[in-house]
Amino acid sequence: MCSDAVLITGKSLGPVSSAIQSLWFFALASDLMIRGAITKGRYWEQRQSNHVLVASDALVRAVKLERSVGIPAVVIADDVDIPDGFWVHRFKAGLLQTPILHFRDRNIVNPFNTFWFQSASVRAFQLMAASPSHRDKYLWFLALHEAVGNGQDLVPPVVLARFIRDGALQMRTKNADDQ
Repeated sequence: MCSDAVLITGKSLGPVSSAIQSLWFFALASDLMIRGAITKGRYWEQRQSNHVLVASDALVRAVKLERSVGIPAVVIADDVDIPDGFWVHRFKAGLLQTPILHFRDRNIVNPFNTFWFQSASVRAFQLMAASPSHRDKYLWFLALHEAVGNGQDLVPPVVLARFIRDGALQMRTKNADDQ
């Protein structure tokens, strides 16, 4: 951690998104929301004692993307490949167990988990009351919370259509008996 920034590096999306989900948990528990970006690219570091020197084109792109986003989310750059397994996991395990969500045209790291879902909205309302100048950011977060709570797909439409076309998923209509 340096300044108000946290740098998480990894060779694949799974461990990076898992670390970010843990960071979300601790941030919300401390009345903080995080904003960031996941990018890919060359990375070099040199460690000496407790100091780390980093040079990375991915870091430069992540900072630019994070600044442009302006919402409390860790977005995933468009050039980062998200394996189908991440999207399939959403349908196998549910929204609170999946590490990646697609919301309002962005792929993001899921800030919620099973233990923290209900409390996250309460915390967002408290933060909004304490800092009304950031109301729009908290409302975005609360809209995401509502989408997860309502069980929306939260998968890119093109991926969902491909899953249905290829038979990986089947559409079914909701009957009156379905709860």
